[in-house]
Amino acid sequence: MSADAEAQRRPVYAYRDRGNGVDLAASTYAHDEIATLRQELAEARAKAERDHIELRDRRTEDDELRGILSPNGRPFGRIIPFELGPTLVPAVEWLIAQVEASHAG
Repeated sequence: MSADAEAQRRPVYAYRDRGNGVDLAASTYAHDEIATLRQELAEARAKAERDHIELRDRRTEDDELRGILSPNGRPFGRIIPFELGPTLVPAVEWLIAQVEASHAG
């Protein structure tokens, strides 16, 4: 943060209570900082929730695609001629190659 921006955030008054040592300017500045941090925390929580929902949806799609490619997880009735690994990329690449071969032939 630039010095000018920081100066604009500080209150115009600067009062120090000599009785208990409370610096009102510093406490107001800290209050502003806390408010900013709370807002950033709320935004981070909202982003984490959106990311969680997106991950859940992608896992659901992955499970559905696995079910289509290998019904009931059984080798017979499988659309692809090999086991599904941790990712579906090889299966999708194989399917794309099959479609291209059928269109070419």
